[in-house]
Amino acid sequence: MLERVFFDLDDTVMDHATAGRLAGRQFAAKLGHTDLDAAERLWVEVERRQFERFDSGEISHQEQRRERIREMAAAAGFPVPGEGLPLAEAEAVLDAFFEEHYLRPYSALWRPFPDTLDCVRALGELGLRIGVITNGHPVQQRAKLAAIGLAELVDPLVCSVEVGVGKPDPRIFQEACRRAGTVPERCLHVGDLWAKDVVGALAAGMTAVWLNRSGAPRPVAEPVVVEPGRGGPSPVVHEVAGLAGLVELVRDRSA
Repeated sequence: MLERVFFDLDDTVMDHATAGRLAGRQFAAKLGHTDLDAAERLWVEVERRQFERFDSGEISHQEQRRERIREMAAAAGFPVPGEGLPLAEAEAVLDAFFEEHYLRPYSALWRPFPDTLDCVRALGELGLRIGVITNGHPVQQRAKLAAIGLAELVDPLVCSVEVGVGKPDPRIFQEACRRAGTVPERCLHVGDLWAKDVVGALAAGMTAVWLNRSGAPRPVAEPVVVEPGRGGPSPVVHEVAGLAGLVELVRDRSA
């Protein structure tokens, strides 16, 4: 019996891509970029690469922000803010620069997807509780939930920084279930990233739903797991093009 639906946050319930791209464009201009279309594309790639370094444990969350500034400045031949100062002072300058020129415009652009709130309310009407599992920083992710109207509807919010591991490590999914007072077999996880959301949820024993808004092809053949006592493979991945499709899926499972 399904008890709990967990969501990824960025680009699942909140449109991070649009907010990040537009704010990144402004940020690039502050760092001397003049071809803002090219700078926007570069920003998306720099963000992806540096956040992967954070996800892997190579660098801290704050350091990946500083690295984004350094990369973008270097690409424009622009002096890195704080360059030449003692390390602690230089880092403080970088942190303040990121806050003022990226985080402020970025946070002003936080929006839920048009189908997010209707989906969450509909799931609540079906008697399901909602949680979020994210690799983002807890302070920022809580602020995002508040900005998009989900703060009072989500419990628990489970962040990789607090757990010590991130998606796709199955332990963060299992910890989310523990905090929710349930077990993976009674939970469903929805996310836009196959390698992190789908693979991780399956490894933890949850049903996985791949949110594929763009209609991209599946990265690999559909994963399967062996259900205890069944002796054979059972597909546990569903795919939806939007969150309205998730509500239909859950209703069908409950019928």
